[in-house]
Amino acid sequence: MEKLQKRRAAKAAWSSGIAARTVLLIIAGAALFFSCSKKETAGETVAKKEIQRINIIADPNLTSNPLSIIARERGYFTEEGLDPNFIFLRDGRTEALSLGKGDIYLEELIPPLVYASQKAPVKIIGGTLSGGNYVITKKENAEKYANIQDWKGAKLGTVRLSTSEMVSRYALGQAGIVDDVHFQEIDNYPNIIEAVRKGQVDIGFIAGGPYRRSALELGLEILFPMNELSPNYLCCRLNAYTPSLETKRDIFVSFITAYLRAYRDFNDPAQRDELAKMFADLTSQDVEFVIEMVFDPTRNGQRSYNPDPDLRRIINVWNTLEATKYIKPEGVNIHDVVDVSVYKDALDIIRKRYPSEPLFENLAAFYAENDVGV
Repeated sequence: MEKLQKRRAAKAAWSSGIAARTVLLIIAGAALFFSCSKKETAGETVAKKEIQRINIIADPNLTSNPLSIIARERGYFTEEGLDPNFIFLRDGRTEALSLGKGDIYLEELIPPLVYASQKAPVKIIGGTLSGGNYVITKKENAEKYANIQDWKGAKLGTVRLSTSEMVSRYALGQAGIVDDVHFQEIDNYPNIIEAVRKGQVDIGFIAGGPYRRSALELGLEILFPMNELSPNYLCCRLNAYTPSLETKRDIFVSFITAYLRAYRDFNDPAQRDELAKMFADLTSQDVEFVIEMVFDPTRNGQRSYNPDPDLRRIINVWNTLEATKYIKPEGVNIHDVVDVSVYKDALDIIRKRYPSEPLFENLAAFYAENDVGV
């Protein structure tokens, strides 16, 4: 009975988004009841390190950052010498980071770039999420808009300064028709779905998971995942508070090292059911919903969780923000905004621990192609 009460208390804390200190106390107790075993093999045990606090700003929606939750629940942060203090905020997260309310922030790309362009102390050091969006229209328009060259004159519904807006503007610019479409700003995904249904816009951009499901239930058509507009487009990044990065760089290397260990677990098919059950327990969602949101690319907009900063594609987003006059950086260069060396140091550490791991060799090749000399 006592165990059941503690598990219920943990679930209530996560879902309500109460103060971070209270959440941590509850999770510390609940951790005794999660049976997620570490997948380290003999000879790969991490030496104990002096524990340092790292303040992590995050969205209360745990499924938006699965790697950080895996790293916390399986003790990887602790083993890398960190005391992870999660600060869950529903709004104003980039602003909070820029004011030094945290050391690292796990979501968003566009707001941190906008803040950094204005010389705010924000720096991108890694990746969190790529993909995740769909392009929708009415069934009767599906054939008409199947090719983006046929979007000329169309009204496009998008959230202002969202990833989907920047991705579509970039892709349409590459296709030479960005000036031939009409962007209509809509405040959220449910209203985009409704605007498409009512014919107020011809095409809408929405996230996967429940929004995809809602669009289909209302009889709308999924044209394609946004990855077909711009392959491997970026979404959320790992954003650091610059003064913390300058004075406590080692905690960021340790964070990404733990993150990479979680990435290894996430990409192991044998662990999917165990991880899905863990997230279901933490969020009070059913396992099938968690699989759809986190693990199934056919239903979540081809989400991926590559932890690489991906400087090459960040530059594309930065240039698109400049071209659309959303930012007017004066004396700020994109290379001042992104520090790829922290990720590289963590990747070097993890490759020494797992010298025969193809996953990390693939990440090294990706880094060489997309972060070096661009």
